[in-house]
Amino acid sequence: MNASFHSEKAASHILLVGSRGSGKTTIGHSLARVRDLPFYDTDRMVEEVIREPISSFWAREGEIPFRSLESGVLHKLVSMRSGVVSTGGGIVLSSENRALISKMGWVLYLSVSVDVLENRLSHWGNSRPRLNPQLQLSEEIALSVRERDPLYREIADYIVETGGMSVPQVVAQISRLLGDNRSSKADGV
Repeated sequence: MNASFHSEKAASHILLVGSRGSGKTTIGHSLARVRDLPFYDTDRMVEEVIREPISSFWAREGEIPFRSLESGVLHKLVSMRSGVVSTGGGIVLSSENRALISKMGWVLYLSVSVDVLENRLSHWGNSRPRLNPQLQLSEEIALSVRERDPLYREIADYIVETGGMSVPQVVAQISRLLGDNRSSKADGV
């Protein structure tokens, strides 16, 4: 990796991208603690703007207004203190968002198998909006992964396969990838 590229991103955000259910929020919280950085979650930031759960807003207003709010939150993050950012699973659908994410800092794609995603998402109930409720959950997830996986890979500096790993193991791996020896703190997370 180019040394100037490495130092250029050193003072930037660490952005976690991946499917819903890939662990972005859980891993993001732990990574932020280990690195002593603020944690930002684009979904929570959108909920602060709309003052209601995303699932309610999505059901009433639809995807397009949600994606607009999501893009606005991403633009706001550019001017905020560097931290760990958990992004919404569909934030990469916009080419403008992908370009901005790539410029904001280190991008880590948390990749996980469709089977693991289905297991995790089946336990969430109605807390997250379904992308296509007419489909079985397994079909919905497979279609989403097929559409979004290339977009995550397009902007990822690193791909982290998280299946079968504990949160501390993933955090330690990310710290190693970013060239940081603080990963030893992850064992206490």
